[in-house]
Amino acid sequence: MSRFVRSKRLMKNAEAALISSIEVYNKPTFAYREETFAILALNAWELLLNSKLLAVNDKQTQLSLCLFCKNKLHLGNYQKKQYVKRNRTGNSMTPGD
Repeated sequence: MSRFVRSKRLMKNAEAALISSIEVYNKPTFAYREETFAILALNAWELLLNSKLLAVNDKQTQLSLCLFCKNKLHLGNYQKKQYVKRNRTGNSMTPGD
């Protein structure tokens, strides 16, 4: 049940980010308004995607939002076991990374 609440919270944040991006874009005298609009709209899209993934995968573990990959062997084949893809800091990557 807590995942459903989290997905709803992410959806509300996505809605707020999109409304903020539209408000910033409609201001006549705002420096870097196009860049700010693009960043906020992209953030809203990422939050909406993560919200949908959480809502769909409500019965899986926390790793449901992580990216998995298979290591390539020296002969061009892939290993059967999947690993969590990590970023430069060692945290697991999500589709928004």
